[in-house]
Amino acid sequence: MPRTCRRLRALPGKAIIVNDAEVLKELAYLDGRTSADEHKAIAKLEALWVNVPNLLIKRYRVSRRWSDRASCVNHCTKYAKSNENAYQIGLIALYGKSKTVRSRACKLLSAAQKREAIEYLENLLSD
Repeated sequence: MPRTCRRLRALPGKAIIVNDAEVLKELAYLDGRTSADEHKAIAKLEALWVNVPNLLIKRYRVSRRWSDRASCVNHCTKYAKSNENAYQIGLIALYGKSKTVRSRACKLLSAAQKREAIEYLENLLSD
């Protein structure tokens, strides 16, 4: 099997071969420009049984444009309650330079409904 492919277990007895190039191609659509393309890309990644929040937190950390980072935070909101990486991207984004990124981080943390997040949000009020 080539190094660019990996095997994921989707269902008992079933395995899906995921091509890393295919995943990267879909991640490229998460640039904050057109929401229709972004939603299609997220749907395709979910169909591949890829852990979307893990990919988005990695993309967030290497993104240079605020729109890319805002898109990553926005699409992690869906997973905020159930995935720790989605929650973590919200905490990281609270201290971003962009007002839009910080706003989406607040939205993500409110969706997570974790008491620990209140402390971080209160710290923003004092800044």
